[in-house]
Amino acid sequence: MAIYRSLTDKSLYCRRKSDPTDVATQFNIAGLPVEIVAEIFLQVCGMHCSIGKAGDGPILLLAVCRAWRDLALHTPSLWNSFVIDFRPLPGPTKRDSLIRSMREWIDRSRSLPLYFQLHTEYPVFDSTYTDVVRYLLESSSRWCEVTLHANGASLLPLWAAGTSPVETVGHISFAFADLTFDWAQMTELDLFLITMPSLDECFRILKQSVNLRRCTLNAVCSFTYDQRLEVPHLEHLSLTAFGTQIEGVRQEIVYMAFLAALALPVLRSLKIGWNVAAPRANEPYHWSDGCTRLVRFLEGLQGQLQTLSLSYLPLNTGQFIQCLEAIPSLKHLVFNRSHLDIEHDGYDRLVNALANQPLIPQLQHLRLEGSEVIHQSSIASFCSQYEYGDYARSSRRLSHVISNHLDKKGNAIRLVSISLSTKCPRSIGSEARRKSRSRSGSLPAQEESTLPAWIVPNQTPDADDSVNPEAPFGFVDADVKAYFRTVDVQIRDWQDPAESGAADEDVDPNEERRMFLVAALTEMTGKEKQLATDPDCSIVLERMAYSMDDFVRRVFVDSLMGSYAVLVKHRFASHVCQTLFTVAKQTVSREKRGVLPTVPDDNGELRTLTQLVVDMCEELFPVFSSLVMDPFASHVIRALLLLLSPNSSQETAPVRSKKSASWKAKQGALKSVFKEADAGASTAPPEVFTGTARRFVEIIRNELGANETRALAADKVASPTLQMLLAVEADQQMTDEPDSLMDRVLVGLITSARDDPNAIPPASDYLNTLLRDPTSSHLLECIVSRCPDTSFSILWASYFKGNLPRLASHPVANFVLAKALERVDAPQLSEACAELHNTWRKIIQTSRTGVLRATIDRAAALKACGAEIEEAVSTAFDINTPEERKMLIPCVLRLQTPQELKHGETTVQGAVLLQSLLRLPEPHNQFVIESLNSLPMEDVLKIAHHAAGSRVLDALLDSPTVPLKAKRQFVLSFIGHYHLLVDDRIGSRVGDRCWAFSDTYLKEKIARSLIQQEQFLAGSYFGKYFARNLNLYLLQRRPDEWRTMQTNRNRPMETLTETPRGPVAETAAGSERHKRKRDGGGDEIDELFGAAMGKKVKRAALRDVEVDPKSVPSGKGDEDVGLANVIGAIRAAPAEGKKHGRRKGD
Repeated sequence: MAIYRSLTDKSLYCRRKSDPTDVATQFNIAGLPVEIVAEIFLQVCGMHCSIGKAGDGPILLLAVCRAWRDLALHTPSLWNSFVIDFRPLPGPTKRDSLIRSMREWIDRSRSLPLYFQLHTEYPVFDSTYTDVVRYLLESSSRWCEVTLHANGASLLPLWAAGTSPVETVGHISFAFADLTFDWAQMTELDLFLITMPSLDECFRILKQSVNLRRCTLNAVCSFTYDQRLEVPHLEHLSLTAFGTQIEGVRQEIVYMAFLAALALPVLRSLKIGWNVAAPRANEPYHWSDGCTRLVRFLEGLQGQLQTLSLSYLPLNTGQFIQCLEAIPSLKHLVFNRSHLDIEHDGYDRLVNALANQPLIPQLQHLRLEGSEVIHQSSIASFCSQYEYGDYARSSRRLSHVISNHLDKKGNAIRLVSISLSTKCPRSIGSEARRKSRSRSGSLPAQEESTLPAWIVPNQTPDADDSVNPEAPFGFVDADVKAYFRTVDVQIRDWQDPAESGAADEDVDPNEERRMFLVAALTEMTGKEKQLATDPDCSIVLERMAYSMDDFVRRVFVDSLMGSYAVLVKHRFASHVCQTLFTVAKQTVSREKRGVLPTVPDDNGELRTLTQLVVDMCEELFPVFSSLVMDPFASHVIRALLLLLSPNSSQETAPVRSKKSASWKAKQGALKSVFKEADAGASTAPPEVFTGTARRFVEIIRNELGANETRALAADKVASPTLQMLLAVEADQQMTDEPDSLMDRVLVGLITSARDDPNAIPPASDYLNTLLRDPTSSHLLECIVSRCPDTSFSILWASYFKGNLPRLASHPVANFVLAKALERVDAPQLSEACAELHNTWRKIIQTSRTGVLRATIDRAAALKACGAEIEEAVSTAFDINTPEERKMLIPCVLRLQTPQELKHGETTVQGAVLLQSLLRLPEPHNQFVIESLNSLPMEDVLKIAHHAAGSRVLDALLDSPTVPLKAKRQFVLSFIGHYHLLVDDRIGSRVGDRCWAFSDTYLKEKIARSLIQQEQFLAGSYFGKYFARNLNLYLLQRRPDEWRTMQTNRNRPMETLTETPRGPVAETAAGSERHKRKRDGGGDEIDELFGAAMGKKVKRAALRDVEVDPKSVPSGKGDEDVGLANVIGAIRAAPAEGKKHGRRKGD
């Protein structure tokens, strides 16, 4: 498999780099059996390839060569497994392209079973989704494994069709009243609807889902069934109640009645949540009879339940202890308590109860969350009992004790994380003992004797003087540092494409690299924090992070827990944290899809990376406001926000500074040494990430005042972070809230617009300063793009209207104005054009074309103000007469007037302007087309051979507003000059675009015009690739067959009914001619290809010339390879004047 993957990569690389050596002439797979090649393709592509990705799955094979393309198109098993992803919701053109591609995939799969996934942007509804589901239903008889992530309304065609033959539905979101669905086939159900179902409806679902193993339900308390239901295979149940407590109705009794009605013989994990508002706000509310029923239910699970999570149940500490007494077999316990259920010493009593008597002797993991303070003495007593008491004598292991300490306002004061293990060599206990030995004499003897050896009380500031801020966790040993230098050198070699291609083909490179990485990770164990803060080793950890698998990443991130507040502010460790957040996106995406690695449970529970990121954020919440302004931590916070809210990435500045990016570039490629199958997979962030990102915004709101927030905008360190926070705020629909961050930066403008949309407040000097400041102007660009529509209208009227000439010519403010012009409506755009009439010439002279480009793009989007745009362009370039209009394209490309047009280079700004002008609605783009048609062919060829100028010609062919007649005239204008056009690296690409656009008639005219230039094209370094598309040999001898072939290529794939004849099929049916074996000393791969391709192929029709490997001696490496290819091509070509018994009609 690795051989053909490398061949695919090499062939694409050769074509993109215009390498004269083509893969089709080197590796002719036509000689291999079709079944073997098809199976190789199937293994390389894998399952669930993404539709719409040019480099994914069988689409990659279509771009290699004609033989591979034909075989891939006629192998149905390559096309029956796919993913359709509409996240985020694409534009109309992209949507039509996805649907068209989906139809092609389904047609190519023929009658094979279908395995597909549909992902839509929830809860957004679009009629496109319904059309997609309706089309998929046409092939419902072939559905085998289907996953639907969609809005309920999008699946209406499915419900209307009744029970469909679907074997597996992973996740569905719908309104299921009166729904007929085969629930018996469901093994996993995660039901979370905006309109909450009742417990009665959940009971009906469970009654039908007899094979359910994992279930998550969120429901309102309404239950009327009086029968008992057994769910025989259910192992994991999560049930959360929602609603409002009603006077006189004990909803907890209804809740417990539902649980009591369930018989769960194999249940191992149970989560019970209570999200029912109390009858009186801000008053404690506790269950009475509900607790007794809960204890009775838990007693029925005794001996089988291992994990229990009680979230916000209104239980006091005594009631909670009663629940624990009912299930002594627990290994994992999580208890969340609301801030309303505050008891003076509740957690102390709970921990002491666990320490004084073995309520849960097998406990491995305990997590307490709430609004109470737990004293260190209670933790010490609890852990002392573990180390010296009954727990130790019973050889029980406690993995984690985590307690969140919150003040009365709910703000986190500190996070205590104590990790114990009798098997792990790098436990916190050994580390603390090592630290205590290094600080001998700093603690009183009496205190040292009363506390366990691994507990170190908080040090006073004077006692911490010995800690070096450059190495807060200690220095790395010299031998360890030398070892990791060798690791860095080895990984660099593997990441170098030249080195990776020269590996021994007899050894699996991935296995060797995996063993090497495991050895490095083993050496890193226990030294993660020291290595992260070391100036030499931190970059090695970053390089290794890209090659870690999901399990190792979780272990690495977990090893740093409790220290992130220090690490993110460290000069070197901050970059390690940033890299971790960057690579964590892939792991989190897989975890959301349920792709989890096998985790050994002998060392305790290992949290998922999603949960680790959330816990890490909990650790950073108390110090977040200071991290925003920290020079080392700010870029880490931006990477974290990008992980939590990736939707805001498109509108935000780059995470790394120019200095950091330049330094990173010198370190070589930072990428995985392994090939990841789903490296390009993307998905929306988990719901918990959305809430966590929201909390970051709320912390800044609560801890910083309005003036402090505005001060961040001008700070070079804090401004990019504030920009990302504003983007998160906009994504979360929080900008309209009172005193939002955006409202603070806009000095109350959003609040004013909401109170009185017609009022125009006085201009603020602060915002006028932001417009012209190099640092804060980026922030204002984000605000202009993301602020509400009513606020933008006021912002435009107050700060832009009337000041456009000064802003357009300002070196900084012109960028903000260009961003604002992207949101104006037609009247505002017309007023802006009139106000800038006398300024266009000045902004062209200063090469500040952003405002003009934004104006043109907005006019094209609104399909308005076309005449004003023509006038603006004429004014900007001083074009008045018809003769001068013919020089429009050279003037715009060089940003010069006709009087100045003598010498000058084509500019990128000018090329971008012309591309925007070509997208204007007809007839306002006609003056650009006329200018192009009036240019001499020498000038057009110069434009086509320029990297920036050629994009203008691409825009002419791509623009939907350019008439078809003008496009055909442009293609025909190169007749007689195509050989000069394609004899260039850039020009050959333009020639390919013209050929792809042409119909059969135009292609024949182009091809016949190049018959006289056939030898010229054959000798051209770049033109020979264009000549292969022409197939001039077939055109001259059998023109009808040539036209048929070109027509079939232009025809959409879904209309093809006949299987075209390909080289592979001909090879299978071709006659074999045995030759004597040649002497050779090649390796196994050469022998494989030599044996497979030693059969001559009948050439009834002209195809790409293929070199017979057997015609070239493999043992003589000193012969010229190019000469050997030429000789092979001559031998393979049909000989003229010789009779070979050809068939009649050839």
